[in-house]
Amino acid sequence: MLLTGADHLSPRQWTRLERTLQTEDPTKEIAAAWAVKERLRMLLGESEPHRIRRRLYDFSNAAADAHLPEATRLASAEGSPPFLGLA
Repeated sequence: MLLTGADHLSPRQWTRLERTLQTEDPTKEIAAAWAVKERLRMLLGESEPHRIRRRLYDFSNAAADAHLPEATRLASAEGSPPFLGLA
């Protein structure tokens, strides 16, 4: 389920995911990493500059809130990553 996009989870899968994260993720690192992955997935799915900027903001906040070195590094590039075409 962690590899499935949030928008593709059924209500039953959401319930299972939430229950699993509550019981099997005491440090909340897996949930934080999944949230960052979802924000990155949404960001990469956008094509309009104003929506990309909004998703980039959401992604950066999720990465900062996650307190995971990998997420922080990914989101800490100065300016917009070149592949977003916002330069």
